[in-house]
Amino acid sequence: MSDNTVPAGKRSGLVAQALENELRLRRRLEQVEGLQRYQNKMFDKYGQLPASAADIEQMRQERNDEQSGVQSNP
Repeated sequence: MSDNTVPAGKRSGLVAQALENELRLRRRLEQVEGLQRYQNKMFDKYGQLPASAADIEQMRQERNDEQSGVQSNP
């Protein structure tokens, strides 16, 4: 028996562990692909969104100002 061989009793456990690892990897890849599809869908729907919190806060404030202006002028 060489140094690289796995004892027969441990082989099936190692194979099962490798299979579980492969299945976890495939599930993660499917999740990533699903998220990428969702990102593409949102990009198609809304276009490029601002990356900084300051830009988002400014957009929110502008929207709030517009809404309060509309509500104050019935």
